[in-house]
Amino acid sequence: MDRKNCACSATSFVPGSCSGSFDFTLLFEQAILEIAPACLFLIASLWRFHHIWKSSIKTIPSRIYMLKLVSVFLPDTDQPRPHFPLQSSIAVLAVLQLILLILWNTHACERTATSTAAAVLALVIALVLIPLSHTEHSRSVRPSTLICVYLVASMVFDAVQTRTLFITGDDIAIPATLCISIAAKLLIAVLVAREKRAYLRQPFSSYPPETIANTFNRAFLWWLNRTLVTGFRKLMTHEDLDSTSSELRSRVLAQRLKTSWESRCTLKNQAVPPNRWMLPLASFSCFKSEVLSVIPARLFLIGFNYAQPFLFARAIKLLAEPTNSVTKNDGYGLIAATGIIYIGIAVRSMTHLQVLD
Repeated sequence: MDRKNCACSATSFVPGSCSGSFDFTLLFEQAILEIAPACLFLIASLWRFHHIWKSSIKTIPSRIYMLKLVSVFLPDTDQPRPHFPLQSSIAVLAVLQLILLILWNTHACERTATSTAAAVLALVIALVLIPLSHTEHSRSVRPSTLICVYLVASMVFDAVQTRTLFITGDDIAIPATLCISIAAKLLIAVLVAREKRAYLRQPFSSYPPETIANTFNRAFLWWLNRTLVTGFRKLMTHEDLDSTSSELRSRVLAQRLKTSWESRCTLKNQAVPPNRWMLPLASFSCFKSEVLSVIPARLFLIGFNYAQPFLFARAIKLLAEPTNSVTKNDGYGLIAATGIIYIGIAVRSMTHLQVLD
């Protein structure tokens, strides 16, 4: 593509303003699809560090941990050293992000007003992933949902940006490096998503499958496959069923509610007379994380449902237009939008129902 279109994609924010068809510009992709998710991830990482740091160590050294953590001083045994951990796969990603930062600042045509900021944030996130994944691995019974979701979203957004760079740019250095970084993120996502039952300490290793399943396992209900296969092969008994999740056991819930109720009944070591709002407030205080977790899932579901009429209207309008290169590209975009909307509805419906239950 010529320099004029390259400069347009780097300076224009409105989608479709350069190619004539509905297509994201490079400035839009970096501002909305890279910087915005990166800022949200960094904020969520700080909250996650604060939330999980007080938890106890739940894992033992393992070989899969050796794939994630490579000691600066190579150990002589199979036990990974706890000091100076360098996560090799994430370190490779950090090096790639550093290379991208240099490339963005040496290629004038492709560079936008947000290129440097986006590259710096990507490098910061790669560095944050090192302590975050280490903490999640050792102090959580399930793989990190935050890291998995961010990496999957980041791979999709990077693929969109890579496509734009291949179309609008003459130099393949930046899009080629982006392709390698996508592969590195895929490797990290696979390693992070590995479930940890084999190297969880007691009593965490005896938790039911749903409790220790990763986010993809829970979203698509893959953890139920073993139960379904067992029921297909024989008449199931009580022993064939998995135990109830530790988070849903009545003894645990009763203790949580009792603690919340007692905190409401006393104020500065003095008894507080009960009123009609005390029990609802105590219940909300006890289960506020479960109640609030319904909101994001429901908002995503509402957004996907409201997107359907716009998708239908645009598809009908496209069918009435003559066939050319522009409408052909619009058709590909509608196919992608249809997949995103209906996969999103399926996944978010299941997530919403799980949270409600």
